Amino acid sequence: TLSLHDALPIFIPDVSDLELLYQPEFDLHSGSIRAVEALVRWRQPSGLLVDAGALFGVAHDPRLVSTIGAWVVARAMADAKYWQTVSPDLDIVTRINVSARELSTGDFLGRFDERLAALELDPRLLNVEVAEAIVHQGNGDVHSTLDGLRQRDVGVVVDGFGSRHGSLHDLRAAFVTG
Repeated sequence: TLSLHDALPIFIPDVSDLELLYQPEFDLHSGSIRAVEALVRWRQPSGLLVDAGALFGVAHDPRLVSTIGAWVVARAMADAKYWQTVSPDLDIVTRINVSARELSTGDFLGRFDERLAALELDPRLLNVEVAEAIVHQGNGDVHSTLDGLRQRDVGVVVDGFGSRHGSLHDLRAAFVTG
């Protein structure tokens, strides 16, 4: 039997075993879904689904993390476009978790723009969700990318706010919109 750490490089490079599931966020007053968060899972050959924490805990290879991240962003955007097409009156925001490594690559915004244009997707239906730690790192490339997303009308939200010693001032400085 292969351990998760040993099996990951064998089964993941082509991302064909990855799945994207969506966790809904409900409006408590209306009961309607207002957003969904994209959650990546790896389906092992045994059929077992491995969550993102375990997946990224062993996916230390930067190329592998980038490949998985790019697949998640592309797939979530395609799914958001599908929902926009089949239910034009349904304004559900799709939240996509993005790592600091992805945000600091020089081509993140270019690839994001290409997908938006190819899909003709309304950017207001997307949120990029970042870990609170990213806000506090002070990485200029990351903050520049977050600002670029905000300028495109893509929401920027913090996952896990309050889990560190953050402040609202830091959030404003990082161009967080929600």
